[in-house]
Amino acid sequence: MNGFAFFETSHFRARFMRDAQVLASLNPIGDDFDFLPFDILENRSRNGQYHWGDITYRYRAQGDNTWMRNHSDVSGVQAFATFRQY
Repeated sequence: MNGFAFFETSHFRARFMRDAQVLASLNPIGDDFDFLPFDILENRSRNGQYHWGDITYRYRAQGDNTWMRNHSDVSGVQAFATFRQY
């Protein structure tokens, strides 16, 4: 892992994985509850695992019965040179 980017709003704290660019932790302000259990991130931080920010999609040609499936968790991603914080 290449570290984390931290963001905070008036209601939530968020941690994004810099290398995968997906959400790793989301906590309500003033509460330890984590919607994405950060304490087991090591078990979920491999290619092929799904995270907030990953997508899965299916498609087929009109008139065809065969669905094609793809998703963004197939391989690692190229991190942006800069991670812009708002």
